[in-house]
Amino acid sequence: MIFSTPINGTLVRSTDIGGTVYAIYGGAKFGNTDTEQLAKVGYKIMIIGGIKIDDAQHLQQWQLDRLPDQVPQNGTLMQQKSEDGTTTVGAVYVIYGGAKFGITSPEQFAASGFNSVNVIGVPQWVLDRLPDQVPQNGTLMQQPGVGAVYVTYGGAKFGIVSEDQFNNSGFDWYNIIPVSDWVLDRLPDQVPQNGTLMQRNDPTSGAIYVTYGGAKFGITSPEQFAASGFNSVNVIGVPQWVLDRLPDQVPQNGTLMQQKSDDGTTTVGAVYVIYGGAKFGIHNPDEFTRLQLDSNKVIPVPGWVLERMNGIPVDGTLLKELDTLAIYYIVNGKKRLIPNQEIFNAHGWTNNSYGTVPPGYLEAIPNGLDYA
Repeated sequence: MIFSTPINGTLVRSTDIGGTVYAIYGGAKFGNTDTEQLAKVGYKIMIIGGIKIDDAQHLQQWQLDRLPDQVPQNGTLMQQKSEDGTTTVGAVYVIYGGAKFGITSPEQFAASGFNSVNVIGVPQWVLDRLPDQVPQNGTLMQQPGVGAVYVTYGGAKFGIVSEDQFNNSGFDWYNIIPVSDWVLDRLPDQVPQNGTLMQRNDPTSGAIYVTYGGAKFGITSPEQFAASGFNSVNVIGVPQWVLDRLPDQVPQNGTLMQQKSDDGTTTVGAVYVIYGGAKFGIHNPDEFTRLQLDSNKVIPVPGWVLERMNGIPVDGTLLKELDTLAIYYIVNGKKRLIPNQEIFNAHGWTNNSYGTVPPGYLEAIPNGLDYA
């Protein structure tokens, strides 16, 4: 049976009048039951001859089922409608993998090959439903004619290094989305969103991992999974090579963590800053401020995640303590003093190369010879 996708702005429903009405944009359906919001897209309910009627098209359920939920076609251009519906206002967005990417200038719009006649005016609530720059897991992207193909998981991009890797991962060449370089530039390299759950998918087996600060932490039992407040429906199946690229329990330097409460609604205890896979507790709010840290970047994590970062920082970590000048280089579990600025500069290090930790922690790390 032939079914044509309704045009942009079409209102459809399958239930009785008063139920969910769907607005169609970019071939996707956006459901709403708020009569005030629906009125702004032209939805009307009228009573004629004692019978309630509306102006939404009635579709069979199988027809509605064919319309993706809130995942417009790749390359769809959207902009907010004005209150009176006569024009559009604000940023223009392009949709890829169900996520919106804001276009920052007319020059970027033109360089991307877009055409203003294709921009769809949509209500703000439609734009609000689209995640910001977090494409669906498994989205394949490539800059046309240039470089690697990427697959996205947890909002991060992972470059595919060969045709064999692509094919062995079960990907389909027809699903690659051509995108501009600036779209790829906005996706972090191999740093999934905090709390992303992953498991090998070939076939799905083995440990489930949760990612924090770009590192993976293996979950050891169903009980630990449940106690952490995780949900199995959120586990993403990924190729083994994706998991292999995530460091084991060594988050990005400067990651901030605090234990989640048992009910997951708040955080408890000290805030820790992570360097070289080791945690350093911050003693008080004043110390937090003097370390120039951002409270908005504190990640709530299960207690067992923090317990795994009790050791000495990994080799190659550069550290200094707050209110001191000495900088140390960690090698083989020992800290080695960098004796002067000349040696520091000779290794190509800058002030962004080392982490500053609260006082009192570095004396617990054994001393080594000065670093030359």
